[in-house]
Order: sequence, then structure tokens, then C-alpha cells
Amino acid sequence: MPRWVLPAVIGLVVLIIVIVLAVVLTAESNRDKAAKYVTQATALIKKHRFEQAVTDCGKAIKLDPKYPDAYVTRARALIGLNQFDKAMLDSNKAITLDPENARAYVQRARSYMNLYDDDKALKDSIKAVRLDSLSSDAYVARSETYYDLGENDKALTDSNKAVELDPSNAEAYLARAEVRLPEFEEENEGDLKKALADVNKALKLDPESAHAYSDRAWAYNKMQQYDKAFADASKAVELDPNYASGYVTRGYASGGKGEYEKEIADDAKAIELNPKSSTAYNNRGSNYNMVGQYDKAYADTTKAIELDPKNAYAYSNRSASDNNLQKFNEAITDASKAIELDPKDSVAFSERGYAYYRLNNNGQAMADTNKSLELNPQDAVTYVDRGYIYEALGQRDNAIADYKHALELNPGDAMAKQSLQRLGVPGY
Repeated sequence: MPRWVLPAVIGLVVLIIVIVLAVVLTAESNRDKAAKYVTQATALIKKHRFEQAVTDCGKAIKLDPKYPDAYVTRARALIGLNQFDKAMLDSNKAITLDPENARAYVQRARSYMNLYDDDKALKDSIKAVRLDSLSSDAYVARSETYYDLGENDKALTDSNKAVELDPSNAEAYLARAEVRLPEFEEENEGDLKKALADVNKALKLDPESAHAYSDRAWAYNKMQQYDKAFADASKAVELDPNYASGYVTRGYASGGKGEYEKEIADDAKAIELNPKSSTAYNNRGSNYNMVGQYDKAYADTTKAIELDPKNAYAYSNRSASDNNLQKFNEAITDASKAIELDPKDSVAFSERGYAYYRLNNNGQAMADTNKSLELNPQDAVTYVDRGYIYEALGQRDNAIADYKHALELNPGDAMAKQSLQRLGVPGY
């Protein structure tokens, strides 16, 4: 071997080692820099500054395109901006880079939830829990999915576990509060108080949580304390102007006070922010029914169903549109679908009962209105409808009793008052 060969080989080896070390050190340096941007983005998300968080995550990804946490954090920010498809792409990328990343599955589950694909959301949230059984956020995601699927017992178990694992996690208390909120205040006042306690605990942990203010507003809506609900929902959208659910909740408070045009405006804002919100379309459709714009009501509830075919309330409200448009057979079809999806939907039974009444099927009409009132004894409109049925059956005294009860529940019910006047009842 020539004398010059050995030094050359040694020199080449040294050069390779130097290059490898330089690459490794550069990669480590880039990862450290990227991590700082991700930390900044996480802090920005807590302040609802989602656009800036997305920008910082983008810088992190430019420095280190193989950094899973950058994609996971950007997915969280994109969800805050209601950009669920983009959040899905980032979650997928993070999972490709790190198939064992529980946080990536959590964000993808939340994306699926917002896109009304609860089966895929459940699969991902179960995966997240399996990957990290100590993750409070994973249990929160699974709780939210179970709640959307109507499996409230499982949802409550998971939200309890989330609180146990991390008593400082505000989202865990909010997940539990949502499960505890009853359909009507009189159903379970104890659960309602527990739900409010959970929301208040979340607000102590995170005083700037738009989600918490919106949830407390929803609790006040359930209690028919609409001024308090409006104030809390307004605070939610002040804290996070991109929070579509806050506008939906505030709109509901306006509707509860009979200010239907205000609710329509808030629902429209929610739709602008989140065009995939089935709830916002459904609520706006319901209010279009209230102001006599039945074609618009039908269009909005149809869109709500298109976005979420499992939205029982949308079928109920489209049934109301059908009735208002004199399409009684269609009303029966839509109400029956609502009942199939949610056997406790009092509105669906009421609308179907009215449609049967208009088709002269008074036996079925009576059965449905009775069921509706069993589910919601505070519904003045259904008492009026049952009064009509009693009249059709020749039961004048029962009809009068229902019209009077409707006025007790709602002293401004014009249809009840007109019916009593028509029947010649003194004092009306």
C-alpha cells in the first residue's frame, strides 16, 4: 500500500465524521428552534390567538418538517379557526411521522367530531386513550364523542376520569358539565346544579375560556335565564370572536326572549365562521319558522340534515316547516325520522301529531300530542294543538281546559286566546 493511502483514508473518515456531526448538530439545533415556536404557539392558543399560532407552527415546520408536535399544535389552532379539514391533514401528518402520538389522535378525533363523523372520532379517541392512559385530554375527547353518540353514562365515566387525572384541566370539567346538563330544568335540578358547578370550576381554572362562558350560557338557557345566558355568550365571543358556538348560544338566548331576528343574525355569524355547523343552520331554520319565512326555514333545516344526517332536531324543525307549508305527509316522514334518532324529542311528536290532525287521523294525533306533553309538560303550543284535536273529537270541555292551560304557561299565546273566544268562554 502506498504511504499516501493511509493518511488519505484517515482524512476521508474524519471528513465524513465531521459532516455527520454537523448534520446531527444542525438537526438538533433546528429541532430546538422549532420547539420554541411550538411553545409560543401553545401559549397563543390559550389566548385564542389562533392565526398567530398557525404562523408560529408554520415556522417550526419550515425548520423541522419531521417534527410531529408542530403539526399537532397547528391542528389544534386550526380547529380554533373552524378549519377542520386542514386540522385533519395536520393530524394525519403527525400520525404518519409518529404513529404512537396520542395527542395527534386527540386532535384528529376533534376534527372528526366537528365534521359529524362520530364513529371515526370514537375510534381515534379510543386509540388516544390506549396510547396514553394517563392523558386527561384523551379521556376528554372520548367523553365528548360518547356524548355526541348519546352514550351519556360512558361520557360521564370518561369525563370523571379526565378530572381525576388532571384536576387543573378546565376542558375536563366542561366535558362533564355538558353531559350533566338535562334536557329540561325540571328533569333533574341536581344535575343542572352540578353542571353549573363544573363550569364555574373551569372558569376559575381558565378565566378567559370562551368555551366555559358559552357552556354556562347554555346552562342559563336551560334555566330560561336568558339575560344571563346572553351576557355569558357575549363574553365568550368577546374573548374569541371566531368561536362559532358562542354565537349559536347567544342567539338561542335571544330566541328565548322572542327576539328571533337577533337569533337569526347570530346564527348567520356562526355559519359565516363555521359553514359546517349543522346546529347553526338548524337554529336559524327554526327561527325562520317563527318569523313566517317557511321556505328559508325548510332550506336551512335541509342543509343542517345534509351536514349531519343524525341531527334529530333538524328533522323536527323541518317537520315544522313541512306543516307550515301544508306538506303534512312530508311532516310525518321527517318527524318520524327525528323520533327514530331521538325517542325523547318532544317537538317531533308534537309536529307529527299536528300533521296527523290535519290529515284527520285524530287517534294518532292524540297519541302523539300526549307523548309530546309527557316529554315536555311546559309546551304551550302542544296544549293548543291537543285542544284542536279535542274539538275535532267533540270534547269541548277538554279543549277549553287545554287552551286555558296553554295561557297559564304562556299568557301571550294568541292561538289559545282566540280559541277560547271562538268557543265563547267568558273572560277571554
